[in-house]
Amino acid sequence: MKVLKVVSVLFVMIVSLLSIACTTNVEPIDPAVLNPNIDPNAPVEGTFKVDFEDQTFSTISASALITPNSITIGALKSSTGENFTINLTGVTLGEYSTTDQVSILYKEETASVFGYLSKNTIGSTATVNITSINNATRRIKGTFKFIGNWNDPTNATPPAAIQFTNGTFDIPFTTPDVSVNTASFKVNIDGVPFEATSVTAVKSYSFDPITNEPVLDPNTNQQIFSYSIIGTYNQTSMVSLSIFESTEISSHDMPGNGAQIQYMPNLLDPMTTFSSHDNVGNITISSNDAVNKIMSGTFYCKVHIYDMLTGNISSSKQLTNGVFTNVTYTIE
Repeated sequence: MKVLKVVSVLFVMIVSLLSIACTTNVEPIDPAVLNPNIDPNAPVEGTFKVDFEDQTFSTISASALITPNSITIGALKSSTGENFTINLTGVTLGEYSTTDQVSILYKEETASVFGYLSKNTIGSTATVNITSINNATRRIKGTFKFIGNWNDPTNATPPAAIQFTNGTFDIPFTTPDVSVNTASFKVNIDGVPFEATSVTAVKSYSFDPITNEPVLDPNTNQQIFSYSIIGTYNQTSMVSLSIFESTEISSHDMPGNGAQIQYMPNLLDPMTTFSSHDNVGNITISSNDAVNKIMSGTFYCKVHIYDMLTGNISSSKQLTNGVFTNVTYTIE
């Protein structure tokens, strides 16, 4: 799965932030940037670079999503599966540096749950500066740096922190067109209804980074692909569904079978993520209109989170009666 050509999958890792305006001395963005009418001639590639551990991470597989109150940036190196996610609360030019403004996560593999997070016991270790948001070219530019601390609470001897420096990005962005979004995403979390205010989905295919040839499953001889379905509530919390497969299968039992469910009650703090891990559950795609790219389905699972100090399960939640309906997906 390391070669998945999926920029948008990074939004599964996270993704949108709280609707809190940045209070730093920044210049307001041109309101036209929030125009949902996306220029069809907008560039599809960008540049994303950062230095760490005597090497430079560099990829053209990077993009951003700008909502009315947040910016999410994802970058993926398909040859290794390494990826970055930058979440910003606010849509203004200038500096983001506090824990309620910025979160950066670096993961060594696409499917990994844990990684190096821009947060420690004191607060934020990150600084992001948005230098340009150009609505005409649909591009966003900026710089960043942070100290990444390993966020796996089950690891008694975590790896040393990594310093990331000289980060730059010049990438395309999109904005959601909520006016035509008829999708719904609902689930009960410990009996409490969760109804997403926005739903996104992506179908992504895997390609060899050198030959650009499709990567095939040796068992089925079919190209490997994945579905990611994300329901977000008011940019504060999120439930994400992930399916990895090589054939269109309607029902995916868990654990295993390439399916995973995550629940993030606080998007500002990825360390509070509940994950399905080895729990029993299911994701079923009940309908998939391949022509119009619209899918519906159901899901359920028990998810849990680990205690930072003991590594034991500290909290669990039961997701029941999960339903997603008329979700439009894009293909990457």
